Amino acid sequence: PDGEGPFPIVVMPHGGPWVSYRPSPFDEWSQFLASQGYLVIDPLFRGTTGLGTDHWLSSFGEWGLAMSDDMDDGITYLAEQGLGDPDRAAMFGWSFGGYSAFAASVRSPQVYQCVIPGAGVSDPIELRAAFTGNRVLRPQLEQGYDGLVTVNMAEDVSVPMLIIHGDLDQRVRINQSEQFITELDRYNKPYEFLVLEGADHFDNTLGYDHRMSMYQTMARYLREDCGPGGL
Repeated sequence: PDGEGPFPIVVMPHGGPWVSYRPSPFDEWSQFLASQGYLVIDPLFRGTTGLGTDHWLSSFGEWGLAMSDDMDDGITYLAEQGLGDPDRAAMFGWSFGGYSAFAASVRSPQVYQCVIPGAGVSDPIELRAAFTGNRVLRPQLEQGYDGLVTVNMAEDVSVPMLIIHGDLDQRVRINQSEQFITELDRYNKPYEFLVLEGADHFDNTLGYDHRMSMYQTMARYLREDCGPGGL
């Protein structure tokens, strides 16, 4: 963003999580958020591949735990640099990043004012069951895809959230968000739910109308409804 910091922060963890993610020179989602005045950090957390075997293995069983610690450390780092305001922070993520946003909503101490889970996993046990037909990979996935089962922790949600999901998502089915919403309703927790009609999981399935709906809703939500006074 233009001007002088400290700026409000958006932590944007990548999907996967076991992918060799590196931010591209032009990342549409990061640039959109920066255009709204937010300082965006794309953390390479435990589990990001291409950083050594130990770094990858240290993610096993740490969904929502040590992996999320790494993401939260980004806020501290930016604050120490005088660039980011630690009292104005949000998380937006897609797929595993969406899981991380669900996890951020229930973790303590709470460091975010709101979260935006996109195409998020709320039950990693149910998700990994869809990938464990291969008996060779099953032990690895069962050990690796383990940690907080956030759908069972909705009572601990301490921040408002904007939940986004494509209704034709075949990788992380929309019921992952719907199950979490059922629990939010049970405990009277604040949320908004944006369904992207006709959208599948991956970015190349999001058309112009999907992007306009998502970006306009996110911009308004962060400005007006993120925490007590907006981000």
